[in-house]
Amino acid sequence: MIPVGLALLLLFVAVIAAFVVAHFRVLSSDEVSAVAQRRRRGEIRRYYLWDFNPVSVDSDFKARMPSAGGLFNLSVALRTLPSFAAGLLKSKKHEWILIAFETNGSADAMWLNKGRDRASVEPKLSHERIADLALERKATSVLVFHNHPNATLEPSPQDTVSAGVLADRLIRREVNLVEFVCGRGVFREYHRSVADEFMPLGPYVGTVDSENGRSKWGNLKLHCERIWG
Repeated sequence: MIPVGLALLLLFVAVIAAFVVAHFRVLSSDEVSAVAQRRRRGEIRRYYLWDFNPVSVDSDFKARMPSAGGLFNLSVALRTLPSFAAGLLKSKKHEWILIAFETNGSADAMWLNKGRDRASVEPKLSHERIADLALERKATSVLVFHNHPNATLEPSPQDTVSAGVLADRLIRREVNLVEFVCGRGVFREYHRSVADEFMPLGPYVGTVDSENGRSKWGNLKLHCERIWG
C-alpha cells in the first residue's frame, strides 16, 4: 500500500505535468489579448507608482495660497506629486482643491482654490475649462487632490460622482484622470480613469503575437503570464 504522503506527492506531480503538457499549445487570439492587457495594466501601474515619502513645500507659498483660485507653474515629478499636494493641503482648516496637469512624468502646472467651508470644495473652473487646459498643455493626465480637514481619507459619495463626470469629459479628449483625498499630510487615490489611447493595447498584442508559437516552453510561459501575471 502506497503511503498517503507519497500518494499525494504523486498526485501533485501528475497534476503539474498535466497542466504543463496542456499549456504547450499556441495561445488563441483571445488569450494573446489577455496577456497583452495584463502587460498594459502593469505598465500603467508603474507609470502611476507613487512615492509615499513626505515632501517639503514652500511655506511662504502655502501661507498665501489664493482662496479665490489661481493657475501656477510647477515642476514636480509625477511620482512625488501626491506627497507634494498632501504637504500643501496639510493643516488647512477649510477644504481646498488642487488640480495638476502632467505630461511625460512631470507636472508643469496646477490650479488651486479654497472651498466654501470645512465640508465641501468645488473647483472654480468648469469641467470643460479643465479639459481645455489639459489640451492646451498637452497633458497626459489631470490629477485632482482635495483635503478633508477631519483627516478622513474616505471619499464622499459626491467625490465619486464628481470624479466620474470629470473623467467623462477628459477621456473623450484622451486625457487620464486620477483623484485623491488628502489628510494630515498623507493621501489616498480613489479614482483612476485611463484613456484607451494611453499606452494603446495594439503594440502589446503585436509583441505577444511575435512570442506566441516560437516554442512549447515559450507558450507555457505565456500561459502562466496570462493566468497568474
